[in-house]
Amino acid sequence: FRFLDKEQVYKKVYDSTPINDFLFEVSKSLNPRPIQTEREKLYINSLQQRIDDCKKKLKNWPPPHRKREKKELKPVKIEFKPPKADIEFSNIHYTVTRMGFTVPKSLYDNFGVPIREKFDAMISYQWANQKLVRNIFEDLHMKNLLIWFDIWGYMEGCTYDAMATAIESSKVILVFLSNKYQESANCQLEFKYAVARGKPFIFILVEDNLNIEPWIKEHYEESLRFEIKNLEDEDILDNGVARLHVIAQAIRDIGSAQIVNDHDQYELSDETIILKEMLEDALDEIDRQSNTSRFRQCTRCKQQFDDNNLIGCRKHSAYYLGGTIMAGRWVCCGQLEKDSVGCVNTNHIDVNREWFLNQDYGTYTWEPA
Repeated sequence: FRFLDKEQVYKKVYDSTPINDFLFEVSKSLNPRPIQTEREKLYINSLQQRIDDCKKKLKNWPPPHRKREKKELKPVKIEFKPPKADIEFSNIHYTVTRMGFTVPKSLYDNFGVPIREKFDAMISYQWANQKLVRNIFEDLHMKNLLIWFDIWGYMEGCTYDAMATAIESSKVILVFLSNKYQESANCQLEFKYAVARGKPFIFILVEDNLNIEPWIKEHYEESLRFEIKNLEDEDILDNGVARLHVIAQAIRDIGSAQIVNDHDQYELSDETIILKEMLEDALDEIDRQSNTSRFRQCTRCKQQFDDNNLIGCRKHSAYYLGGTIMAGRWVCCGQLEKDSVGCVNTNHIDVNREWFLNQDYGTYTWEPA
């Protein structure tokens, strides 16, 4: 950072100031993330402790080894059902700045092992469309979607490493498709890495007369596509719902269908893989000997989980409102369905829930039955 005088330090540049950017970087430095070798060391210790606990429950060691098929990295496909509204559900545009942004806290699994921050989507675009992309990002951000956007403080270190980490940590890749995007070597490299990592795509078509290149065509044809060529296109009503809301719901629904294991986001060493499989073998054998299953179904997201993988669910951070005078929606994220995907991270649960009406305020929430 180069500070010349007070006027320059506090002069606004785009949506921030030099002093604000400086303080943000200082905050990041005071909240360091463990490097891969440190993280894996902690993960190995965690696996070893759980293996030792399993040894106490089994008469014979090692347990029978079950050969597991190597997971194929490919997206989980769903039939997206666009939201509908009898009462018009319009869109509100927001302007968001980085002035109030704070460094996110380090995340850990339920065994104290550091994990990466996960994103609902990563934005992949060519810089000629940055203004439009930025406007759409701001509106999606206000719907409680966690979106990776390169100019929004997430680009750290080597560019290629940062982009690879973003792809690996994101459930969906949101591609703003233009002819310049297809001509860009960096965009093509980014897109092909997302394919290799088995990521699903949603395409935003930002211009007419697109000539779809062969390297993108197959994924283009089998993915959801929306046209937004200017900010006003966000407001186009599809079945009574503004198009931006439909895109936001597509990101949530497609993302929630993807099975993401926090530690599978990293390239693990052979030692770690052996320990991980040994723990799985031991837990399977304990289940077999006790004639039980450690897996339960989450009553919120319907995914299978056990005590070794509690994280990965989402819940709503506020309440549901409306349905008569205005379209019913969750005020925290704007989703229309009562049992829609949540908008903040939480642990899986296996308790029954009931739809609860607060008589004092006329609002609804899901509560334990």
